[in-house]
Amino acid sequence: MLEQAKTLRATLWVVAERIAACRPIPDSAIDTINRLWSQHLSYPQLVRTKGGFERHEHSVATQHVKLLAPLAEAASDLLRLPDFTLIKKCGNAACILYFYDTSKNHRRNWCSMHLCGNRMKVAAYFERKRRQAKR
Repeated sequence: MLEQAKTLRATLWVVAERIAACRPIPDSAIDTINRLWSQHLSYPQLVRTKGGFERHEHSVATQHVKLLAPLAEAASDLLRLPDFTLIKKCGNAACILYFYDTSKNHRRNWCSMHLCGNRMKVAAYFERKRRQAKR
């Protein structure tokens, strides 16, 4: 399972990196996602509840595939997005994350305002103050 998880992580990294750089996604990445997803065999089942019935998804996949299949599904959802230009790398050079920019004007720069955005703004503020003090 660890090897499959590492392979999927590397594949998703390549996909995000290529999309952000406006480069084509390799067929090998699509094959890796499809291979994992094909092992996630499931079917709907009707289950009786107190209020009536509910539909539940029953899976016959192994436990490790059950854990990794949602990531493969999320990757397939990402690849079906109409606008790849909204997938961006965090503006913090030390950060390795990519994000999907859903901001109103699509000018978001950081993966998270609480993490990288705050750090970058604080660093810029102190740099401005340092330059002003030297004058």
